[in-house]
Parts: sequence; structure tokens; C-alpha cells
Amino acid sequence: MKKFFVFLLGILLLGGLFISCSGGEDEEEEYQLGYYQAGGKIYLAVPQKDKTLYIKIFRQEGTDNIYNIGEIIPTIINKSIAYTFEDELVSNAQTYKYLAVYYMLGDLFITDWTDEIKVLGSSFDTDPLPYVDVNAYFSFNSDNMRLTLNGGDIGFIDPETDSEDSSDSGTGTTDSSGTSSGTSSTDTSASTGKIKLFDDSTTASTGTETSSSTSSSTDSASSSGSDSSSASGTSSTGDSSAATTTTTSFYSNYSVNLCIKSASNSTLLRLTKKLHRNYTKDEFLVMDSALPNDFIGTPLSLVGAVYQKVDVYPQNVEDALIQYKCVHWSKPKKIKLLVDDKAAESFTVYRAASAESGYDYSAPVEAKTE
Repeated sequence: MKKFFVFLLGILLLGGLFISCSGGEDEEEEYQLGYYQAGGKIYLAVPQKDKTLYIKIFRQEGTDNIYNIGEIIPTIINKSIAYTFEDELVSNAQTYKYLAVYYMLGDLFITDWTDEIKVLGSSFDTDPLPYVDVNAYFSFNSDNMRLTLNGGDIGFIDPETDSEDSSDSGTGTTDSSGTSSGTSSTDTSASTGKIKLFDDSTTASTGTETSSSTSSSTDSASSSGSDSSSASGTSSTGDSSAATTTTTSFYSNYSVNLCIKSASNSTLLRLTKKLHRNYTKDEFLVMDSALPNDFIGTPLSLVGAVYQKVDVYPQNVEDALIQYKCVHWSKPKKIKLLVDDKAAESFTVYRAASAESGYDYSAPVEAKTE
């Protein structure tokens, strides 16, 4: 029954484009995820597979919703036997399972879920989430196609209570909004422990793609709220009053993004060009410029604010020597929406959009209840 439930969730995750899946028990066992813990983080060993364009990493918490927490993108020169994916946006004593989806040329491969992994030693009491002020909401104006933030900040800190001292404390907890006062260890020299493979793995034989989405890359300015491009803007005081945190804090390499979902796709729009900066009142996105083309003329909803970080391997090498890239995402934090000054669940953009950009982010899959 449990395997059948996983199969149905896989169809939800991968519905839309009918493609064949690689199969066979031997291959399933060969490409199962390994894992270990160190310093309060979970490290996944993701096997290399020929002709892979990219790999999506999904995480489930107990029987709760499934979240797309990352993506692995190999380069042409990749020679890795396995990719390392680090999940540091975890909370102490929480239990997680992980699954990978390989997107290949004309093919698709889905691993089985790992065993449940209980986190030990994390600095966070709850999963780290973007800070969203309790009074914050986005308002969409259907005349000028602007999505404007009102009422408070979205980002990393509460500007009313945060201090530089607390952001550099080295250890700490998160409150219900996901605001952190500390950081977890980055020690990767601890024992790798046991690499666990499934004994009776099952892979969905076919699937359809509901989330072949795009999101902004780390160097994209198409949806930056801090510049003066056609896709974004600020009030006369919005940028100067933006709250910032110190560059040595836990989130120093993260940006804050807005996840938007249509009926079949989801995308991430980067809210701030500068890392480690809140998105503040009166900053806005010009949606007909910021959105991918296939999001125009269809009802859209706000999934929420999402942290994003991009790592490359090996680190500190020239771009031509990078073997693969890891994109990391937090769970989304909900934010309210008004359309033409009325509370709403969706909005529609009706103008030509710029070219698509970036990564393939899937919105969370809601757990089924009896």
C-alpha cells in the first residue's frame, strides 16, 4: 500500500509530459541514494548516470508534504562517480526521507525513497524558512501588471528585532517564522557512517511531467527588486531602508525568491539582486517582464517565499573546471495576495514576457488524507 502511495505521488510530481522510465531491479539498486550525517546536516550520495541533464532532489517529512529542495546540474566535463548533495536546512530531531528524479535525453529515472533519517545536532529547532512579516502581503495591479510588497519585509530577518550580534552567534534556534539566530557546523570530515540502499526498491514505470518549470538563476537580474530594470523596481525609499544581515551569518550565501505556480508549472523569481538583503515595502516585480512565457494568460497563485543557494564542485576553481552545480531550496513560507485591492487566491498576467531562465523547481505536493 505504501509503495502504491509513493507511485501516485510520483505521478503527481511528474505529470504533464509522457515519457518512458528506465527500469529493472538491478538498475534501481545501483542508483539508490546513499546518505550520512555530519555536523547537524544530511549528505546525500547521488550516483552519476550517463546522459543526465539534471537531477531533482525531493524531501518528505514523515507523512507530510513533499518538497523539491534542490537540483544537481552536471557539466560536460563531469567525471564524478557520485554527486554530493548537502541538506543543511533541516531541524534537530526531525525525520526525513529523500528521493531523486533523473532527467535525461528522452528518458526519466526515479529512485526509491531512502529510509527515514533522523537529524541529530542541527542548530535549528524548526526547519529554516524565509522571514515573512505578519503584516506583509503582495498586491497585484491588473492595469500595470505590478506585484508589489506591502505591510512589511520578506527575507532573512525581522528588521525591528534583529541585531548583528545575534546573527553571528554561531549557534541558535529558529522561531515559527523561520528566522535564525545561528548557524550549524560545516565540518565534513566526520565519519561517513553507513551507506544505506533499499532492499526492495520500486520505480514508477511511466510518468508525466507537471513541473517542468523554470526559476531565476543566481546571476539573473530579470526579477531583482533592487535594480531599475524593466522587471523590477522600488519606491524612492525602499532600497535605502532595506534590512541587511552580516555576511558571516548562516544565510550569507542565500537569496530570497518568490515561488509562483500555474496549473501545470511552477517558477522561482529572485526578489533581490544582492545576497542577504530583505525585500521591503513598496518594492515590486513587473510580472509581464519577469515571468516565463508559458505563465502569461493563465491563472497563477503564490506558493510563497523560498531561500535559494547555489554551490559548485569543486569549489574555488575556474568556471571551465566546474564538474557540477547544486541548487538548494528551502520549504516555501506562505504570503497573502490581494488583486486590485481584494483578497484573492490567484491572478493572471496578460502581456508578452521575456525569455525563460534557470532551474526546474517543483512546488510542494500536498499529502493525501483519508
